[in-house]
Amino acid sequence: MDDNFFPTSLRKGEDQAWKQLFNIHYPVMCHLAFQYVKDDFTAETLVEDIMADLWEKRESIKIKQSLRSYLLSAVRNRCINYLRSFHTKNLRPLEAERFLEKEVTDGSYPIGKMLDDEMIEAVNQAVNSLPD
Repeated sequence: MDDNFFPTSLRKGEDQAWKQLFNIHYPVMCHLAFQYVKDDFTAETLVEDIMADLWEKRESIKIKQSLRSYLLSAVRNRCINYLRSFHTKNLRPLEAERFLEKEVTDGSYPIGKMLDDEMIEAVNQAVNSLPD
C-alpha cells in the first residue's frame, strides 16, 4: 500500500484495502494511544473510533501528508482530547491543567516526539520550497 496519499481503493471502500490498512496501521495506532491513556480498552476504543471516522469520511478526505502521519496525528489528537475531557471531569481544574501541560503536550511520549519531528520536517520542507 502506497503510504503517501489516501489510495483510491480505500476511497472506494474496497475490503482488501481496508483490511491491509487495518493490519498495517492498527497495531501502531493502538500502541501510541496506549502511551497516552495507559489503558488497553480505552486505547483500542479511541483507535476504532478514528478508523470509523475515516471510513465515514473516505469519499471526501484529503490527506496532504503520509497516511501514517495522518493516522498517528489523529490518534494523538484524539487521545489529548480524551485526556483533557477525562481529567477535567475528574481532577480539580489546576491539577488537570498541570497534567496536560506536563504529561501530554510536552512531547515527551516517544511516538509523540516522532510525530513532532515529522511535523517540523514537513514544515521545513514546505518553507524551503517557497520561492525567494
